[in-house]
Amino acid sequence: MIEQTKNIAHYAKKTTLVIAIVFSISLVGFFLVGQVYNDLQSRMLLDAIAPSLRTLCFAVITASATVIPLLMTMISLANRTERDFDPSFYIRIRIITFLGTVAIVAATLLLLVISIPITETDGLHQWYGITYVAVVTGASTISALLVGIVVTLYETIGGLLEHLIPKFD
Repeated sequence: MIEQTKNIAHYAKKTTLVIAIVFSISLVGFFLVGQVYNDLQSRMLLDAIAPSLRTLCFAVITASATVIPLLMTMISLANRTERDFDPSFYIRIRIITFLGTVAIVAATLLLLVISIPITETDGLHQWYGITYVAVVTGASTISALLVGIVVTLYETIGGLLEHLIPKFD
């Protein structure tokens, strides 16, 4: 039980570190490229990044929605073999499934936010800067989650291959 807890902590820390690095790089990149000086400029930046973010959201939703069922296939393959897999294999699958679910939800919410039509109303000028920061943070989050999924998936498949491929001299 203690060993399993250590494995969970190890894989969770590794995945969290990757996600934090990608999130930070992405967020810094967005803010360096699009420094917001006033609310009007924020509105123009939102209009400019909306098409790219829609594509990103759909890509993250599609990728995550594809990975989760494929993990079920991986579990089925693991159960059919006569070899025992250590708990860390299943822990990684659980982490990937969790990250995929969070990525789908976050990408869907971001897609909803950027689908709201932005108008030139005097009462909305103060919200453009806040909306820009929220959208950029959301984009950085879903990008980081997708990279975290891929890195963890890579490790999981590596563990699966170690068990299934015969050892060579």
